Amino acid sequence: MIAEAIRDILIENNQCWPDEVYRQLAGRLPRKRSYLTVIRLMKALVEIGLIEFVGSEPGTELLDRSLYRVKPGYEDDPRWKEYPLHVLYPSTRLGSIEYKARRLAGIPIPTGRAPEYAKD
Repeated sequence: MIAEAIRDILIENNQCWPDEVYRQLAGRLPRKRSYLTVIRLMKALVEIGLIEFVGSEPGTELLDRSLYRVKPGYEDDPRWKEYPLHVLYPSTRLGSIEYKARRLAGIPIPTGRAPEYAKD
């Protein structure tokens, strides 16, 4: 639900910076999210490969605004329906007991990172 709201905001504005996404999310979600949560979710969406950094434009005197957009062709990806951190870290859905059992057995824990963000 939150990923779909972020996607809709980015598509409506063509490209957007996280501050604007945060402001627009307040009116679309039943519960307000913190600014840090929105930044964390957008970072996860970048690592998953659903949104991409476009560039930056001058912002305040200290910081530039980083612009993001939905990657072309990923507008209808089924991963938008999931919570971004669950896609990025699938082991969070396993629960602690199954996660520990897999680690002890040497079974690899999957990741939802896009290939360009996969750790070697």
